[in-house]
Amino acid sequence: MLSESERRLARIAVQRKYLTGTQLCVCIESRRGSSIPLERIFVERGFLTPQEAEELIRLTNEATTTAPPFGELLIQRGLASDTQVLDAYAVKTQLATQNIHRYLGEILVERHVISPAQVSELLAQQGKRVVDCTGCGYRFNAIHDEGYECPECGLRLEPKPAPAPALPLTIREEIGSGPNGTVHRAFHETLHQEVALKVIRPDRAPGDLVRKSMTVLHPNLARTLRVATWNGAPCIVSEFVEGIPLYDHVVGNVRLALEDAIPILKQIAAALAAAHARGLSHGNLKARNILVLESREVKITDAGLAPARPEHYSADLHLYLAPERHRSAPSPSSDLYACGVLWYFMLSGGQPFAAPTAPDIRRRHEEGRAVPLSTRVPGLPKGVDAVFTKLTFRDPLLRYKNAGALLADLDRLDNGDAPVAERELKKATRRVAVRPAAPEPRRRPPRRRS
Repeated sequence: MLSESERRLARIAVQRKYLTGTQLCVCIESRRGSSIPLERIFVERGFLTPQEAEELIRLTNEATTTAPPFGELLIQRGLASDTQVLDAYAVKTQLATQNIHRYLGEILVERHVISPAQVSELLAQQGKRVVDCTGCGYRFNAIHDEGYECPECGLRLEPKPAPAPALPLTIREEIGSGPNGTVHRAFHETLHQEVALKVIRPDRAPGDLVRKSMTVLHPNLARTLRVATWNGAPCIVSEFVEGIPLYDHVVGNVRLALEDAIPILKQIAAALAAAHARGLSHGNLKARNILVLESREVKITDAGLAPARPEHYSADLHLYLAPERHRSAPSPSSDLYACGVLWYFMLSGGQPFAAPTAPDIRRRHEEGRAVPLSTRVPGLPKGVDAVFTKLTFRDPLLRYKNAGALLADLDRLDNGDAPVAERELKKATRRVAVRPAAPEPRRRPPRRRS
């Protein structure tokens, strides 16, 4: 099976007319029985020169998308194979040279690969809708809530609210409720899979961050499939995950061993790295929003659902909020701070900044000092304390620069090496210890009276 980067390379090769559709299909068949990279097959088949292959790779690396392309979504959902998508794309490109404009979805529907309902569902996941030009009748896909310009006649079309289609869901059971709304387990008739339907209170309707979360695809992040309405209330349809909250997992074990906590935080850090790369900060990271599967795989839920106002914060969210979160929006650095609290909770079974009330908890975050993990749980290495300290510095600039740096330190800790955070703290402590004392001011001798 082609990798995601190879599929992108193939798509751009046909789009930029480096290859014909037939040539691409020949190369894909050769790639299936070989470990040779696709761009090298282009050269070995004589379709491209080495210089053209390098230029194609550069163009592929420079190409960025704000949402997964339609064909990528089809392959990821298992609705079409690589060959079916790329072959349809080659037909689409060939028709375009004859001034016949067809969509990938239309071609695949005609070939009975997917259904029209699946096309509409996946377009909604990309934040797009089908628009008919009132001037020439040309049909094209456009992003929601933006003005449209017909690519055929150039007529400017003002956005119109799309009618909300009925969600093809069968409710199975209610699986939870909270201050934001109610979560149901449901079956999606179009996608043929179980999903989680979160019906949200009208005053806490999902915003742009939830739609942005639809563009983040990572195995440790529960996928957001659609933002819609259910019985007149805003709702979110997301991947259904069969697991238990990390909070219950830790409490049921009193606390986790270091060898169990490290893989969990590594998966959380990997998911955050993918989200932050897309410009999405979670902002609602806590032990109850992380699910642990039977396989010990971790899934983060509620991405993009950070409460907009302090009065909407749940009681347990205060335990994970960085000091700056009370005066600013979620950020990658505040997500890392929450990781520090999760780290402490997993290894000790307790909270580093616990207090009776929300204002007291905030004061502890801003002024308090947590009992070191190695003191609370004898036998833990000093590197564990260093990782917690690095994650929970009050100054965001002193924390890990990104989730990737945290992941690297957890790898060192997992291998028995000292994390970079431990070495940095030792240097800082040494500098303070050797700092010379300020000289005492000279005292003038008393004047003698004559």
